[in-house]
Amino acid sequence: MIVFLSLFCLFFLFLNIKVLKQRNDINFKASLLREETQRLLNEKNMLEAEMSQSQKQEYLERVAREELNLKKEGETVIAFPLTGETGTSSIEEESFWQRILDKVR
Repeated sequence: MIVFLSLFCLFFLFLNIKVLKQRNDINFKASLLREETQRLLNEKNMLEAEMSQSQKQEYLERVAREELNLKKEGETVIAFPLTGETGTSSIEEESFWQRILDKVR
């Protein structure tokens, strides 16, 4: 009888350990999902704010100027070359490749 009770207790102890491990795994996954949910909610709020901002006239004008290189009627656009940029780079590259082709022929 004592052997039966001790086996019975060991069996339930084993089951209890297994259930605790599964509970810990599920709690860990739940915390990861909560973090992911919070991140997605933050991203959603940011995108909604950006979307409402994009409806404003000033925003549309800024995007048209900066990304589409457009201008308002009557405006004068002044463009400055980037540092180290010259207007002869394509001619220099062409002549470089032309020289290589001439050597190969």
